[in-house]
Amino acid sequence: MFVNKGTPSHPPLLVRARCPRYESYRRPFPLLLVAMGKSSKDKRDIYYRKAKEEGWRARSAFKLLQIDDSFDIFSGVKNVVDLCAAPGSWSQVLSRKVYLPARDSGVHHDDLPKIVAIDLQPMAPIEGVVQLQGDITSLSKVNEILAHFEVRRP
Repeated sequence: MFVNKGTPSHPPLLVRARCPRYESYRRPFPLLLVAMGKSSKDKRDIYYRKAKEEGWRARSAFKLLQIDDSFDIFSGVKNVVDLCAAPGSWSQVLSRKVYLPARDSGVHHDDLPKIVAIDLQPMAPIEGVVQLQGDITSLSKVNEILAHFEVRRP
């Protein structure tokens, strides 16, 4: 077994080890990750911790929030398609900034903003977001997305 204990400027990364339990199945050797104290990602990335504390699925939510703060991109938005949406942090932002304020202000159900998220990976539900699983390059998925907005393609 090889253990890289690291230096102050280079934290430990990983340990490769032979595992006799798996050798009988003729599988590749497992890769074991070793953390010495806090991982370096936790120390360097405040947005990762902040996202977890505030309930966002990923730190990328802050990128979209910053764009909205600078350019007010959500003003007057009624229809949104989130392509390649997993894990769903941008869909979360859309729900909180577009759908929930409209719903809470008493907008009629038929006039609420429509948000459709699509990805190959499954996602946990988000209030006000219709989630589709599939390939965005598939014509059937494109038609399914458009159907949510009552748009007909010839």
